[in-house]
Amino acid sequence: MNPRKPDFDKHPLDLKTGRLLFTPVLRSTGQRLDLEVDYNLFPRSKALGHHGNVQDLKSGKWYSISGKECDIPGCNCDAWVEEITPPSSVDVLQEWCNIYEGLTDEEIEEIEKAILQRGETKPTLIYLEQTCEFTPAQWEGRTADDRPVYIRGRHEVLSVRMGPIRGSIDDAVRGEEIMRLEHEEADVLSSLEMVCLLSNVFDFSKLKKIISTSES
Repeated sequence: MNPRKPDFDKHPLDLKTGRLLFTPVLRSTGQRLDLEVDYNLFPRSKALGHHGNVQDLKSGKWYSISGKECDIPGCNCDAWVEEITPPSSVDVLQEWCNIYEGLTDEEIEEIEKAILQRGETKPTLIYLEQTCEFTPAQWEGRTADDRPVYIRGRHEVLSVRMGPIRGSIDDAVRGEEIMRLEHEEADVLSSLEMVCLLSNVFDFSKLKKIISTSES
């Protein structure tokens, strides 16, 4: 069976709802599916192998996604899916908020050592504002003990700096870099993606909202 090619007469991303048209091939039947998924939670990758799990917002079904070569030899822009049992909310969070995705064992070890050197308690963020959306993606905030925080995604690197207690944001910009993570989309990260990547660095549980520049 030849899978039906997707219909892209309309743009695949609905900017109002955040729903993305996703047309993978069901591995068990070869049928091409028309799914609608949450763009912010979609595991974007063009590599072969497992990409992650996604929920079809129309049917509620969950699928495991794997890379698939398209009609162009060597291009892996297509995808296989297999229907799976719905994961628990904990499983979804752990998968999406995996700070170690794509890193080597040596890089993971360096990050964990840095976390331990800062102490066992993660700083708690109580205020966070996104001051620039892309190139760089940038956030400024404060911790519960009144330290300034500066988060910046630029040149495919996500950097986190902190200043002293009662310090200014300029102190944070010039302050100690407590985390540096290479990420190919660092310049255009959304606030949700940033929070997930830094879930091992900060406690975000007391943060009610991330303010955007347009709201401040």
